[in-house]
Amino acid sequence: MEGNISHEIVKWVKYDDKIKEYNDKCKLLKLEKDKISEKILGNIDPQLKRDELPKYSINALNTTIICQETKNYESFTNKFLSDCFRDFFNSEEKSKELLLFIRDKRKVTTKKTLKREYLMD
Repeated sequence: MEGNISHEIVKWVKYDDKIKEYNDKCKLLKLEKDKISEKILGNIDPQLKRDELPKYSINALNTTIICQETKNYESFTNKFLSDCFRDFFNSEEKSKELLLFIRDKRKVTTKKTLKREYLMD
């Protein structure tokens, strides 16, 4: 049984290495894609309305690239929520009370996972 586990651990490490390799490659590709996006978007008039944004059709690639506006919202961090509650209730105490109530109401699941730590030389 112990030999079988050792074999499985070696396979796990090899998969972990591959995933890291692919993720590193993806990061580089995304950086290059973002640079090109900035160049393309830099040539678009910022005053254009949403329905006026250009589309780029590339028939040879059977593709249309559309420009669009997106909204990104700030995350619901504890600090953000606490500040909002304090402003809403006009009370630091009630803000803390509600934040603790929300924290206590969250569902928690526990599971066992494998985590890799690298050995030092």
